[in-house]
Amino acid sequence: MAKVKEAQMAKDAMLDNIQKLVLCGRAMLDAIEDLTNLYLCSETYENMDSAEHKKEQADGAAKGLKDRKDAEPECLQESETSEQTAGARPARLEEVRGLLAEKSRSGFRAEVKALLTAHGVEKLSEITDPVELGRLLEEAGKIGAT
Repeated sequence: MAKVKEAQMAKDAMLDNIQKLVLCGRAMLDAIEDLTNLYLCSETYENMDSAEHKKEQADGAAKGLKDRKDAEPECLQESETSEQTAGARPARLEEVRGLLAEKSRSGFRAEVKALLTAHGVEKLSEITDPVELGRLLEEAGKIGAT
């Protein structure tokens, strides 16, 4: 019986480490995207008079980050939605799922459930709006922080 418990604890620790690696990888992708945006924006501002150059830079960003939905740098985006400027940054489901799982494992399972209920859902997968996920991520980050 003790060996089964040890194996389960090892499995849980391994899953926890895998989740941390996934979150780290996503953070690295976000950092790479931010650096790319900064680089493209600085080049764009240097060549502000060339509309063609701006288009080339945006196309280059889209090719370089083709798997990302938000490939166009912020400085080249013409408009923002009012939801995005309302506070929370858009987030991905996996990012929120990782944080909520971490909070649940840390003993805040009831708080996580209450947070989902406050957002009008029973399951995280019911939220599809990236901005709403961003708000949820922001609120979840505050759980246990006080």
